[in-house]
Amino acid sequence: MASGRGNVELKIPADGAYIVVAKRAASALGSAAGFSLEGIDDLNIAVAQACEKAILAGQRLWGQGGAVVKLGFRVVEGGMEVDVRTMPARDAGADEARLRREVEEARRVNAALSDQARRLSQEVAEERAERIRAQEQAGRLTGRRAPSGRTPAGPTEDELDVDQLAVNMIRLFVDELRYNVDSHGSMRMRMVKYLVD
Repeated sequence: MASGRGNVELKIPADGAYIVVAKRAASALGSAAGFSLEGIDDLNIAVAQACEKAILAGQRLWGQGGAVVKLGFRVVEGGMEVDVRTMPARDAGADEARLRREVEEARRVNAALSDQARRLSQEVAEERAERIRAQEQAGRLTGRRAPSGRTPAGPTEDELDVDQLAVNMIRLFVDELRYNVDSHGSMRMRMVKYLVD
């Protein structure tokens, strides 16, 4: 852990077992900044959620044990700013070409998985349509009214987007939030929590 005037940096492995370390740092620094117990709790929840997102992003990008989560705490006028980001676990002077190859491989794997998911979705839709046709034909043969062919409305895209849900949950506990995933796939989240008078 490094610190400067009002700034503290902490790097933890991208592993859920280390979230408690980030929470303890947030608690101690929040207390030193003058937050109430409720403010410290809010800060802890937001930091824990941000770390979970960062860990998932790091593991997806660099594999288990291949990433670290870097937290930066900075006292600002009336509160605290927390910066959470994922980074590869290797040294700062890592081979840039190797990093690009790994990112490109991750993109290829994600594209292949997306194609496979699209094909499976299409197969399910075809099977559903075939089942409906069979039910309609059976209904005609038995004289019963056939189903309408409509399928019940599934969850909306927003309901399926767990990533966005997690970000919105963090918004409940902080006053400002900026979230970004860069072109390499690294996640960065900047949160600000203000002291309440």
